[in-house]
Amino acid sequence: MTARRCRFALGLPLLLAACAGGPVGSAPSADPVAATDCRRLVEEAGPGPPALTVVTLGPLEVAGAAESGGDAARCRLLVGGLEIREVRREPGGILTLEGERTTGTRRRPNPEHRRLVRELRRLEREAERGTRLSRTGDPAVDIVGTLLSGVLDLLRRGERERTRAELEARLARTPRSVEEPVLVRERFAAEITRLERRGRVVVVLWDAATGRAWRARVPFRERRILARPLDGRNDRRPPPGITLVATGDDTNGQDPPPRLSLGELLAGLRPALATPGELVGLADIETALRAAAVLPAAGRPRGPEADAGTGGIPVEALPVRVHPAVVQVGEGEGTRALGFYVASDRVLTLTRALPAGSLVPVETGDGRRLYGLVDARDEALGLALLWVPRPGPPLAWARGEGTGSPALLLPRADVAVRAGAPVVVGEGVLAMVGAVRPDRSPLIHAGDLRRFTARVLAASR
Repeated sequence: MTARRCRFALGLPLLLAACAGGPVGSAPSADPVAATDCRRLVEEAGPGPPALTVVTLGPLEVAGAAESGGDAARCRLLVGGLEIREVRREPGGILTLEGERTTGTRRRPNPEHRRLVRELRRLEREAERGTRLSRTGDPAVDIVGTLLSGVLDLLRRGERERTRAELEARLARTPRSVEEPVLVRERFAAEITRLERRGRVVVVLWDAATGRAWRARVPFRERRILARPLDGRNDRRPPPGITLVATGDDTNGQDPPPRLSLGELLAGLRPALATPGELVGLADIETALRAAAVLPAAGRPRGPEADAGTGGIPVEALPVRVHPAVVQVGEGEGTRALGFYVASDRVLTLTRALPAGSLVPVETGDGRRLYGLVDARDEALGLALLWVPRPGPPLAWARGEGTGSPALLLPRADVAVRAGAPVVVGEGVLAMVGAVRPDRSPLIHAGDLRRFTARVLAASR
C-alpha cells in the first residue's frame, strides 16, 4: 500500500498505526541526535546541555555538561590541549567561613517506600468498599442500580489489579530506609586567594556516523575564589562560589584544574562548523589532544623550571638582591639551604638543611655564626621553622602578584646556594625556592609558607 492510499483509505487517525512498519509512512525518530547531524545539534543548542558526550583530555573540567552517553554516543565533544598563558593570584586575607562538615551517615525511613505502602492500602480499602449506589425506594430502579454496581466493580477490578501489581513491583525495588550524611555546620578559618587564569584549549566535535571532525582553538578566562583551610581539613562544604583547595601531601598547595563553561566552548566552536570538516579517527584526535595538553604555553620555558610565581622566568635567571633577613642554614655542601626571618626570632628554611643533632648551624649575611633549635617541621612541604637567639628583620608577605619584577634575596652576593631563597616582588615574599619532588614546581608558594608559619606561631604563643 502506498502512502497516498494509506492516507485516504484509512484517514489521518489510523495512518500511523497502519503504515508504521512501511518505509514510506514510518514515524519520525524520537532520538534528537539520530534525527539531525552533530553540527546542527551544536548550532541549535539552547540554554540546557545538548545531547553530547563530553570528553576531557588533560587537567581540566567542563561545567554544564550533561551526563555521558557512553561509547555508543554519536556526537562527542573532546576538550584538551590546555595552554595556560597567564596566572594571577591575589590574596584575600584570612577569613572565617561558615560551612558544613560530614561527621558520618545515618539511616532514615525512605519516604518513597512509605508513599507506596499508603497507595496499596488505599487500593485495598477501595476494593473492600466496592461500588455502592444510593437506594431510591423504587424496587425496579434499585435492581438496575445493583446490576450497574456489579458491572462497574468488574471493570474497576481489572484496573485495580494492574495498578496493584505495578505498586507491589515498585515497592519490592524500593528500600525501606536510606542513608544520608550527617552534616554539622561550623566556622573555620581559611586563607582566601582570588585566582584568574587565561589561556586556550582545543575543542573538537566528532561525528561517529560520518567520521568527520570540526576543531577550534578557544580562548578562556577563568576567575575563582579559592579557600585553603588553615587547619588542613578538606572534608567541608564551603559556601557557594568558593572552591575548597586540598592541602594534602599530594597537592603541595597546587591550584585546582581549570573549570571551563560548556556554553563558552560551544560558542567558540560554532564558527568552525561552517566548513565541511575533516575525516579523522577518534583515536588520532585523542592522541593529538593528549600530546598537546602537556606542552607549555608558547614563549614559556619547558619543564619544571617554569613557574607562574616567577612570571615564567627560570629560577636561575632571576635577578639577585642582598638582604639582611636572609641567612644560610646547615653545613654540608649538599644539604645547605637558605632561610629568612618570618618573625624577630624565627627563621623559615628547608628540612634538607637540618642536621642529625638538635642544634642547627645558622650563618648571617655579615658572617656571624649562631645555633638555632627546630620549632616545627612539615615533611610534606619540606619546611622547617627555627628559633634563633639573635633577632633579625622579618620579611613581609607579598600583596597580590605585586607590580615589580620578581627577584631572589641572598645573604651575600657570592652565595651559590639557591634552595630556600625567598622570591620577592618589592619587599614582599611570593614564594620560596625548594621543591619536594623534581616533578613539581621548584617554588613553594606564599600560601603554604604563611599557613605553616601562622599555625606554628599561634601554637607557641
